[in-house]
Amino acid sequence: MKDASDVKNKFDFGVVGRDFRKEVIQKGMMYLNIFPYVIWEMQDAINDCKAGDLTANAESGEGSASVHAWDEAVAFYTGSLELTTKGGLTGYKEDGVTGYLQYYLADKRCENFGTCTASYDTNPDDFTGESKVNEEIITLFQRGEAEITAAVDSTSSTKCDVPAKTMEEVATKMLVPFIQGTIRYLHKTSTLSGRSAKQAGELFAFASTVLPFIHPLILQLQRCYTATSGRCLPILPMT
Repeated sequence: MKDASDVKNKFDFGVVGRDFRKEVIQKGMMYLNIFPYVIWEMQDAINDCKAGDLTANAESGEGSASVHAWDEAVAFYTGSLELTTKGGLTGYKEDGVTGYLQYYLADKRCENFGTCTASYDTNPDDFTGESKVNEEIITLFQRGEAEITAAVDSTSSTKCDVPAKTMEEVATKMLVPFIQGTIRYLHKTSTLSGRSAKQAGELFAFASTVLPFIHPLILQLQRCYTATSGRCLPILPMT
């Protein structure tokens, strides 16, 4: 975001225009800042688990000891606007209000890829409703909370290994809407007629989030793609 607001950097944002920079700044707030902070809050909870004190957030401010770091991770993933209805506001919009954070993004991207298949969603259309990945992530958050609570008073040196594994599962699944977004905006910017600075900026933000995670696999994927004539990549529906 700093690079996008300051044109003096390695990537010359000075030549891409205001619309591009606006998308990078706005999307970067969530994709490049809140996303890793959710992971940190889960790691903070693991650290508290190892220390045997889930209220170790006391140094964060008055009353913060009552808030466990794992709860904070859920809060930063979901946001307050989703309220308490299962499935959040997508499909249950009130007065046009929707969420803004990763939970909402997952529901928004599922509409493009037909992954709105949460088991509690009674809508038969896979392109509307609640995302499967959100259902899975919330289930993992709940499982991790139970695992940490059960482990914290143990004297075993490996007592927090189980919730740590759950943390890795959550972090991995959180990449799904970012990967979907990258694919979507690669598709939308693949031709000059459909390309805009706004779309290019969104592609930049999505790709900047996922590329550090998938870069180690690029060469392996290239070999697979060549050996199988492209059959190692799934064909995803686009809307």
